[in-house]
Amino acid sequence: MGLAHVGLSGCAALRGIGAYAFEDCPLEVVLLSGCSSVGSIGTRAFSGSALTAIDLAACTALTGIDDDAFADCEALAHLSFPLSLVYIGKDAFAGCEALRSVNLNGCKALRRIRSGAFTNTKVELFNFKGCTELRCINEDAIPHHVDPTIDFAECVGLMHIHCSLGAGDLNLEASRKLVTIGDHAFFHPLNTDITETDKLTLPPELPALELIGKGAFRDCSSSCDFSKSHQLLSIVSSAFSHYSSNLISFAGCTALEWVGEYAFHRCSVSVIDLSRCASLSSVGEGAFLDCTAHSIDLSNCTLLVQVDPRTFEHCSAGLINLSHCAALGLICERAFCNCTAVHTIDLSGCTALESIGLNVFEGCAALASLDISDSTLFEGFQKNSLCCPALETLRLPADAPMRELLADAFGLKRTNPVHETLAKVTFVHTSAFKEANPCWFETVNWGLKRAMEVQLGEFSN
Repeated sequence: MGLAHVGLSGCAALRGIGAYAFEDCPLEVVLLSGCSSVGSIGTRAFSGSALTAIDLAACTALTGIDDDAFADCEALAHLSFPLSLVYIGKDAFAGCEALRSVNLNGCKALRRIRSGAFTNTKVELFNFKGCTELRCINEDAIPHHVDPTIDFAECVGLMHIHCSLGAGDLNLEASRKLVTIGDHAFFHPLNTDITETDKLTLPPELPALELIGKGAFRDCSSSCDFSKSHQLLSIVSSAFSHYSSNLISFAGCTALEWVGEYAFHRCSVSVIDLSRCASLSSVGEGAFLDCTAHSIDLSNCTLLVQVDPRTFEHCSAGLINLSHCAALGLICERAFCNCTAVHTIDLSGCTALESIGLNVFEGCAALASLDISDSTLFEGFQKNSLCCPALETLRLPADAPMRELLADAFGLKRTNPVHETLAKVTFVHTSAFKEANPCWFETVNWGLKRAMEVQLGEFSN
C-alpha cells in the first residue's frame, strides 16, 4: 500500500519540492497551505501520481513549475496557481486528462509557458486575464484536439505565439507587442472538423511584428491590417491559405523580404496590398494560386527580381499590378496561367525585365491590356505566351526586335495560322518604335497582318 496523503501545511521554511520527489507515487492528496517559502517544484516531482487536485495559491514565493512536474497525473482535475508564478515548464501538465480549466487570472509575473505544457489534455478554458508580463507561449503548449476558450485580456506584454490557439473566439487586442505569430497560430492543423475561426480580434496596429508563420491565419475570416508592421520580415508558406475577408494590407511594410510558397493560396479577399514593400525580393511558387482577390498590388517592390512559376496561376483577380518593380528581370513559366478573370497586368516601369517564360499568360481569357513598354525584352516571349483572345492593348518596348519578341508569343508558326488575336490588337509604342518598325501602325487590320507576316517572315499556312 503506497503513500496516499502528504500534509506539508505550515512548513514555512520549505524552500522547494525536488525533482522526482513523488514520481509515480499513488499520492492522492498533498496539502501545501502555509508553505509560503516554496520557490520551485522540480522536474517530475509529482509525475504519474494519483492527485485529483493541487492548490498552490498559498505558495506565494513559487516562481517555477519545472518540466513534467505533474505530467500524466490522469486524475488531476483542479488547479490553482500563486500570483508569483513566472514560468510553467515543458510538458508540466501533459497528459492530465481530467483537467478542464486553467485559471492564471492575475498572475502578473507569468512570462513563459513552455512547449507542451498542457498537451494531451482536454482543457476547455484558459484564463490569462491580467497576465501583463506574459511574453511567450511555446509550441504545443495549448492542446490541439479541443477548441478552448482563451482569455488574453490585459496581456499587453505578449510577444511570441508559437502554438495553435485554436479556432474559437480570440481577443488579442491588448497584445500590441507581438513579434511572432507562429505556425498554425489561429488554425487547428489536426482538427479537420473546425473550418474557420469564429472571431479573431487583433490590435489595430502591430508595429513590432516580424514573422507570420506557416498556416498562421489559415481559414480565418477577420480583417487584418499589417500596414503599420514596419518590422515584418517574412510571411511563411500557406500563412493566409483559405483566408477570407474584405482586406489584407501589407502596404508600406518596408522590411518585408519574403513571401513564402502558397502564402495566399485560395485566399478570398477584395484586395491584397503588398505595394511599397521596398525590401521584398522573393515571392514563392504558387503564392497567389487560386486566389480570388479582386486585385493584387505588388507595385513599387523595387527589389523583387523574379516572379516564380505558378505564382498567380488560376488567380481570379481582375488587376495584377507589378508596376515599377525596377529589379524584376524574369517572369517564370505559367506565372499567370489560367488567370481567367484578369483584364490588366501592369508591368510598366519594370525596366530590368528581360525574359517572359513558357505559357506565362496561357488561359488568360479576359486579358485585355498588357504593358511591357519599359522592359528590355531582348530574349523575347516563349511559346504561345500571348495567346489571349481578349487582348486589345499591348504596350511594347521601343527597340525590341519584333521577330524574336513576338513570333512565338502569338503562335506565329509555319504550321499554324496567324493567331486571330492579332486582328484587333492595338500596339501602343513610342516614336522610336515607329521609326525602327515602319510597317507597324496603331491598329492591326488584315492588311497590316499581311505586313506583319512580311516583317516577321511567312508564318501563316
